[in-house]
Amino acid sequence: AGDTAVLACRVEDAVLAYLDRCPDCTGSLAGASLTGAVLRCPRCHARFDVVHAGTGIGGTVGHLRPVPVLARDGVLAMAVPAMEASA
Repeated sequence: AGDTAVLACRVEDAVLAYLDRCPDCTGSLAGASLTGAVLRCPRCHARFDVVHAGTGIGGTVGHLRPVPVLARDGVLAMAVPAMEASA
């Protein structure tokens, strides 16, 4: 089983997670900026609404791949689909 890179962000009290891959440029989202609920890719500057399932906004066609998150006592657990985990 391989490792799967995930991007987690907090918007107000919600913790949201997505696979670490921009659907527009296929680059990593490491270093992305989060302003309110808008995540901006550091490479191609595509923008995504992290509160609304990673939907592309402002002309961005793609959408981020959500990862279910469970937060319990400050510890995050994520459910990464098997096909993503082995990729």
